[in-house]
Amino acid sequence: GPPRRGGLRLVRRGAASEEADLAAMEEYEQLLRGAQAAEGDATIKYQRSLNAEDPIVASLLGPRVGAGAVHKFELMESRWNGNEILRYDTDKGPFCVKMNRVEPTEVFTAESLGLVTMAKSGSSVRAPKPLDLGKLPLVGDIGPGSFLVMEWVQAVPFGVMRPDNQVKLGNMVAEMHLQSFEAFPQVHKGRYGFPVNNWLSLTAQPNDWTESWPEFFSKRLQGQISRAYTRPSYGGAAGGQGAASPVFAEEDPLLRDLGARICKQLQNLLGVEGLRPALLHGDLWIGNTLADKEGPLLIDPACYFGHSEAELAIMELFGGFSPAFFEAYHSHLPKAGGFDVRQRLYKSYHWLNQFNLFGDPRAKDAAVKLFEEVLAECDA
Repeated sequence: GPPRRGGLRLVRRGAASEEADLAAMEEYEQLLRGAQAAEGDATIKYQRSLNAEDPIVASLLGPRVGAGAVHKFELMESRWNGNEILRYDTDKGPFCVKMNRVEPTEVFTAESLGLVTMAKSGSSVRAPKPLDLGKLPLVGDIGPGSFLVMEWVQAVPFGVMRPDNQVKLGNMVAEMHLQSFEAFPQVHKGRYGFPVNNWLSLTAQPNDWTESWPEFFSKRLQGQISRAYTRPSYGGAAGGQGAASPVFAEEDPLLRDLGARICKQLQNLLGVEGLRPALLHGDLWIGNTLADKEGPLLIDPACYFGHSEAELAIMELFGGFSPAFFEAYHSHLPKAGGFDVRQRLYKSYHWLNQFNLFGDPRAKDAAVKLFEEVLAECDA
C-alpha cells in the first residue's frame, strides 16, 4: 500500500508550564540523539561496501548476474517499511538492488515469483526481471536481512501518468487478467491462491489454494478483521519490536459483527457466473507502477489468482489511474452486474489493511461504512 508514516511533533503544553515545555524538549532531544547515533554507528547494522566479501557485491560478481567488477552504488529510495532501493553500477551496466535489513529471504522469493509470473502471463505484460537474491548478515540486534537483485529499469519521471501510458497500462492489466487462466492451467488448476504466501505491505497474506473464490476472500477478510482486534502490524520491517496495544477494543463488537454478517452473504455477493481465476498483481496502487521509454511496468507485486475485479479496488482508493486507464481496461473486461457492490467489498479489505498497518480510525470507519452499504443492498 501507499507509504504513510507518522511524524514526531513537539507540542507546547501551555505558556504557563515552562517546566513541562523544557521536559518535552529534553525528551525530544534524547530521541533525536538516539536516532542520530543509530544512523551514524556502523556497528549496529549492516553497512554496504564495495568489498568482494560484501554479500550484495558477491551476488553481482557471482554466476547468476556475472559482473566482472562493481564500481559504485547509490541509494535511490528509502521506504517507510525498511526497504531500500539502490543502483549498483558494474562493468555489465547498472542493476537494481532492493534490500531490507530485517526481512527474511522468503519476502523477496515471493516477490521474485510474482514478477516472473506476471511477465509470463501475456505478451504485453512487463515487469523487472529478478536475477538473484541473498541474505544480509545479523549485525548487533538487527538482521539477518535479505536483498533482491533485478535488472535496472531507466524510469521516466511521472512517465506512467502520461495518457498513452495509462492506456497501455489498462490494456496490460486486462491482458494479464484475461490470459493468465490459459497461461498457467497447471499452476492454478481452477483454484484461487498462489504457490507461495506473500505480503501486502507488511501484512502476511496466506495463499493456500481454495476451490471457491467466496471462500478464499472470506478467509482474507476474516484475517483482517481478526487483526483489528489484536495489534497493528506496522513495525516489522520498519524496526518496531515492542508489543502494541489492541487497536480496536474487544468490547466494541461493531466491526466483528458486521464482518460476520458480510461473510454469510459472500456466496451470493461473489458467486459471479463464469468466474475463473485470474492472476492479480495484488497491490496495484500507482506507486507500484513505473514507465521507461518503452512503456509501463508492474513492480512490487503481492500476486495471487483471484477475481479480476478485486485488482481495481485499491486503484480508486489511492488514485493515480486516469479515466483512460479504466476505459482501456473495461474495453476488454466490461463491468458485470453487481460490480459496484463487489467493489465496496474489495475496497473494505484494503481499508482494513490500512487500519491494521497504521491504526488510523478513519480507515476503520471507511470499512465499516462500506460493510453497512453492502448489507443495506442485501436487505433491499
